[in-house]
Order: sequence, then C-alpha cells, then structure tokens
Amino acid sequence: MGPPRNASAIPWLLGALLLQSSLPASAAASQAGPEAAVQRLQQGLLELDRSAPDASPAQRYPRLDPLIRSTHDLDYMARLALGPEWELLDQAQRAQFTDLFARLGIASYAERFRGLAGERFSATSERELRGGRVEVRSALQSADGSSVAFVYVLHQPPGQGWRIINILAEGVSELALQRAEYRRVLADRGWDGLLQHMRDKSDLVDS
Repeated sequence: MGPPRNASAIPWLLGALLLQSSLPASAAASQAGPEAAVQRLQQGLLELDRSAPDASPAQRYPRLDPLIRSTHDLDYMARLALGPEWELLDQAQRAQFTDLFARLGIASYAERFRGLAGERFSATSERELRGGRVEVRSALQSADGSSVAFVYVLHQPPGQGWRIINILAEGVSELALQRAEYRRVLADRGWDGLLQHMRDKSDLVDS
C-alpha cells in the first residue's frame, strides 16, 4: 500500500515526530492533528530505512506493523476497498478479508519504502473536505531533485486520533486501484480465489 520502493519509481518507526508532551504517547497521538499523523508515518518510514538500510521486507514488517496500524484506519479502508461486496459477507468473511488487507498493506510498505538515502518528505499542508475528512498534501523529494506527490485523506473515528483512509500517489488513488483489482478477481475466481490472491501477494512481498 502506498508509494514505490524509492523516489524515482512510482505506484502507504514510531515516534520521532510524536508530540513532545508529558502525556503518554498514545494519548498524545490521539490529540494530534491530521498533519501530525502523516508526519509521524513519514518520519517513521525514513527512520526505519536509515536505521536498518539492509533489512529485508520480512525484517521490516514487525517494526512497521505498529506504525501503520496507528496511522491508518485499516478496518475502514478494507470496507472501502471491497465496495458493495462488503455487505454480502458474513462476520467471519469480513474478518478474513480485513486481516489479509492489513497484512498486505503493511507488507507493501515494507517492500516499497526502501533505499531512501538522501530523500526527504516536504512540508505538509492540509485542507478540509466534506464529511469531516481532511486532505494532507506532501511530496517525497529525492536527492536528484525529482519528487513524488502524495495526497493523504484522513478521518477521525469517535474517540480516536486522525487516521489515513486513502493515499493518492501522483494523483492515483490506492483504494481505487485495489477496488478494481478485487472486483476483477472476485468476478474471475470467487471469494476463495480473492483470499488466495491476497495471500499470494502478501507472501511474495513479505518473503
């Protein structure tokens, strides 16, 4: 989920930008704004790559897991990615899909955000959207002067901090791509085929 492996290729740790406060980290994060949530994600990705530049995706995965889960609303994103078909699933199927969706998203971050030496994220800006959502814009700047533009869409679930629910890289929506992919696989291979398709992709990225 999210951007490509480095800033020159295109298609979504903890704590360096957590608010400095006497509050516990979880409480501070819940009170931070949408820009802070995006910056926490970005800084975490850069910190991991700098501290373990040679780590494999499988080694990165457990370190990325808490960062991605604390900055993304993965359950909500899973429902959006599946679209109307979500309503046709029973509770067990929803749990299966959500688990695989989260696993694949984290594994994708572990694979794509590598080799970021000399790269940095630009300052962010935010804009309010309808329905209580907020759009945060940023860019990944490479050492050669090229950049990849990102738009993060966030919402704030009741009693929680701001969470990312979609990412657009160079204007392309990650959720739109996923929804098209999942619908195609569902039509061709059915529900069990979709789950296996997701397992195969996450295993490939996380190997």
